[in-house]
Formats: sequence, structure tokens, C-alpha cells
Amino acid sequence: MTGIPLSNDMGNTLISNAAVRSFRATTYNLGNALSGTVLVDTSLGDVQMGTVTGNVTFQFAGWAPTNTESAIKLRLNIANTTAHITFPSEASLSTNLLENNNGSSPLIIETAPYGASVLEYELSTLDCGNSILIDPVNRPWQTTQVVTRNTVTPTGYQGDKNGDVCVAPSIPHVTVTETVAADDTLLTLSTSDFYENMPIVFTGTLIGGVVAGTTYYVKEILRTKEFSYTNIGEIKDHSFRNLLESKGVKAIYNIPLKTLEGKVIGILGLDYVKTEPKSSIDEMFKDIHNEEDLDCFMKTQARIMTGYLI
Repeated sequence: MTGIPLSNDMGNTLISNAAVRSFRATTYNLGNALSGTVLVDTSLGDVQMGTVTGNVTFQFAGWAPTNTESAIKLRLNIANTTAHITFPSEASLSTNLLENNNGSSPLIIETAPYGASVLEYELSTLDCGNSILIDPVNRPWQTTQVVTRNTVTPTGYQGDKNGDVCVAPSIPHVTVTETVAADDTLLTLSTSDFYENMPIVFTGTLIGGVVAGTTYYVKEILRTKEFSYTNIGEIKDHSFRNLLESKGVKAIYNIPLKTLEGKVIGILGLDYVKTEPKSSIDEMFKDIHNEEDLDCFMKTQARIMTGYLI
């Protein structure tokens, strides 16, 4: 054997009845700016990775011979979420598996799924690349997918198509502790997991004039249970609105006074009467408390006042 070079290329030689330990997959870096046409030579690595920065079209070569299965993993970091990812026409068999695909050949991932920063696919073939099956590795299959989203919007998210299904996370029963009739505000111990336009139903002992079993919708999540209006004209309660207008009030910011047990014993409010309201509460009131955050300022004053009252 002296002077004879050795090769670890088995040339598709059959190895049978073998025990293998600590087998490792090889990797190959396709680059950090994938766009245009990118050739993936499957013989260079079992896991091939790169960063998508623009519209990219993948071509594949180096597959194993027909009648043997050849597979690689393609791991893509997504730097451009609107970039198209196009696969060769041989991959069209997988159109019912992948999110945000165009549903035809050539297979195109039209945009990255909402919130996805990494897409990983396994590509396999039994006929030397004449037909390629693509399975999502780190994403759910489209045909069995029901997405859970914190906010379910009427327009959906980027990449959504007709027929896509999503649900909001389930939350436990929440107890309403107080109501504010002036603007239809309900006070609870927590607004965690609530979102605007969320459907809600009331049960049990009812307060504030709500009807059991009727579906209502959350109009606004109030920060730390305060309520505010930059435009008094938006207040639904006519008598309360007329009262404020008669006093020249142009905007309000109210925060509840609570005991240590969470019981509301009063409301601390600021009335703005100088000029027309600005675009936000923080901007409107910032000159009142020397640029301090309004929320912290009001909380501090509410704690002090509650201490005197109890």
C-alpha cells in the first residue's frame, strides 16, 4: 500500500449491517447575501446555509444516482422578509406543504411567513433530482396549520391567503371589579392577553348594564387601567360630555385610586383647558410635570392621595 493514495469516496458502494456512532452531518456556507440565481451543489455539504437579502432562485446539482435517496437541509436566514424564494420546477410536488407558496410551478415562497427569521427545509429526491420533495423543518405544514396569534386582525399578516386559519390564545376568566359609566370602561385586575377588537362575553353576576351572553368587543386597552381622551367629543355619555364641555375641558386623563387589595375608591384626574388637544396624551400633558412620564407621575400622585384617604 506504500505510495498508493487512499480515497474516502465510497462511490455508492453498499455497506450493510453496520453500527455507526456519533455520525456528523457536514455543512457548507452558501454566503451572506443570497440573491439572483444560486447553485446548490448537494455534494458539498449535508446542511447548506446562507442569508437571503433579495429575490433568490435556487438550482440544485450533485444529487446521488437514481434509486437511492439523496437529501440535504437548506437553512436560510431571512434578512429581507419580502424577498421571493424560488425553487426549480422539479420541486412543484411540495406546493401543498409550504407556507406562503404561490401554488404553482415553479414553486415560489412569495414572502417569509410572518415573524419568521429562519426558514429551514429538507430537500430529498429518489431520482437524481428529477423530482424533489421539500419538507418544512422548523415551520408547520400549511395543510394542517392553525396559527395562534396574540392579535387577530381583519386584514391578517403578510403572506396570508384566503383559507388560512388563525385563532387567538385562550385566556382564563377575568373578574370585572369596577365600571366607569362615563366612557364604558371596565376595570379588571389584569388586561394581560387582551387586544383591541377582541370579542368578549360576560357571565355570572353582572354590573354596569352589560347583558349576559352578548358578544362585546374591546375598543381600547387602557394603560394601567387609566382612561383618557384627547378629544372630549369622543365620549359616548352625552351628559358627562356636556358637563366637561360646559367647563371648557378639552381633554382628560383619569387614573383610579386603589387600596392595597385592588379596590377602587376614587379617581384622580387631569383636565386640559388651555388649547386644542395634541396627538397624544403624553405630548399633551408633558409640560405639566417637567417632562416626566405622565403615567409614572399620575401613579405616584394616586398612591399619595390614596394613603391620605385610607
